[in-house]
Amino acid sequence: MRNILTIGRRELGAYFNSPIAYIVIPAYLLVSGYLFFAQAFVAGAGEASLRGFFGLAPLLFIFFFPAVTMRLIAEEKRSKTIELLVTMPVTDWQIVIGKFLGALGVLVAALAATLVYAITLSTLGDLDWGTTIAGYLGLLLLGGSYIAIGVMASSWTKHQVAASLITVGITF
Repeated sequence: MRNILTIGRRELGAYFNSPIAYIVIPAYLLVSGYLFFAQAFVAGAGEASLRGFFGLAPLLFIFFFPAVTMRLIAEEKRSKTIELLVTMPVTDWQIVIGKFLGALGVLVAALAATLVYAITLSTLGDLDWGTTIAGYLGLLLLGGSYIAIGVMASSWTKHQVAASLITVGITF
């Protein structure tokens, strides 16, 4: 378990030490925020609901989170550090799960930033927090499945763009 958490922390740190997280998360927040607020304040007159956000988020995940997963294993293969990683005292499963958890940390950070939408709606109306929490749990599980597909696609090739396109194709 310690090896998995070490690899996961290393991957999460790599995301925030490179521009990937600083490009993907704000871009996701800008697009989802614009679409959510345009839909919530124009189409949803009198209803405090995140239904529009939860309906659009899976489509946005298809385009934004392959950019997060494209480098996980493909970059290791391209830079030839995969040999060093697999010769360490860790199993293949620990490597894959650790990399998955690192990417999941980016997803959690992006979803945590969207809690502003729920807080805004709760101040404007009576928001049903039960469905909101269930919606966020569903997005976390859906994002986790997209990340798993991305890790799989990243293991197939050493080219990051190819891994991203494969992930988009499979998830779409």
